[in-house]
Amino acid sequence: KFRGLASKRKISLVAATREGDYQAVTLRIELLSVYHQPGATLDTIDNRLLYFLQSIESPPRLAGTLLLVHDSVNHAAQPRTAWTYNPSRRRV
Repeated sequence: KFRGLASKRKISLVAATREGDYQAVTLRIELLSVYHQPGATLDTIDNRLLYFLQSIESPPRLAGTLLLVHDSVNHAAQPRTAWTYNPSRRRV
């Protein structure tokens, strides 16, 4: 499915409680499709489909948390790899 060559989004998710309170989380999402780049072949992309980066911008207690995903074309040959970074732990 074609999703374009790259995209950047900033979204907010809001979860409400039974009491009527809510917590908003703001995310920045960046996506780069290696597979759909002009001139890309299976040999030149090294089995990579796309790169995905998500960073939390708010609330402050979650800000700086990152998720990086490398997705592959053939998952049998090379499964999806993902890393998270949590600033409070300071490790990947």
